[in-house]
Amino acid sequence: ISPPLNPATAVEKIDHVSILTHDIERSINEYEQLFDTEFFVTEPVGMQSIQATKSAMSANGIELVETKDKNLVKRYGESAWATALKVPNVELALAQLKRHGVTALDTQTAARRTVALLDTNDTVGLPIKLVSYTPHYSIADLEVVKAWKKRQGTSLERSVRERVVVDQLDHVIIMVRDLEKSMRFFETVFGSVFSRARGSDFATDGLGIELVQSPKSQVLTRSGADSAIGFLSFKVNNYDQSRQLLKKHKAYELKEHSLDTRRVALMALSQPLLGIELIEYEPLAHPIAANEMRIDLSSSVSR
Repeated sequence: ISPPLNPATAVEKIDHVSILTHDIERSINEYEQLFDTEFFVTEPVGMQSIQATKSAMSANGIELVETKDKNLVKRYGESAWATALKVPNVELALAQLKRHGVTALDTQTAARRTVALLDTNDTVGLPIKLVSYTPHYSIADLEVVKAWKKRQGTSLERSVRERVVVDQLDHVIIMVRDLEKSMRFFETVFGSVFSRARGSDFATDGLGIELVQSPKSQVLTRSGADSAIGFLSFKVNNYDQSRQLLKKHKAYELKEHSLDTRRVALMALSQPLLGIELIEYEPLAHPIAANEMRIDLSSSVSR
């Protein structure tokens, strides 16, 4: 299938993942205590339809979104909600997506970025945001990212002992009811190219999206949707230490496996409510390939 988006509007990567919360200050404290990161509080952009009141962005691709929509939080929990895809120009991308019947609930430009929240009725039930930045500006230019990078040389040693140090978000694991249907959506609408081993129940693309067919997963049961974020996957430099630190935060381990090119641990937290995958790649190893063995997520509990 040829990509429907021209080079000016093609999806570049996952920009960030949005996590819902009733109380953003509490959530900021929880995630700062958990990860070696800081949050920059700002007004939410492009999320009027979900009654968002505040948002906060971290250096490693996590956005916290405070909303007054109690039904939305009840459906998804105070957990990962939307995947934000970076495109060169949101307005041009929306014009292209409209040809495929995909429309936006909200579109707004503020703070050097344009954000569009797509209608889940058009996206196989998955909350998706499109994000574009003004020229020569990106998520890396947020003040919180600059501050985080600046302090690495002074407080990283302390933070390593106390918190889970994660790099930028590696990929997002999306639980789906129908793998073929979800693959067709991303391939037709976004021009994704998926790799899938014969007979497997998962597929990966080059954008940082992994689809896992798991119709009985808790995130799908709770939300009632055809697809929902199950786990956020982070690359870590100290795999063993990160696993132990997560356990100190009362995370329980669902699966742990050592493969030819990486070690992988699938973990779940109840406070904050979050599914986390830790990955340590061997030197020169590439991200997940569909022809390699991996953890069987379809039978795992997804928080």
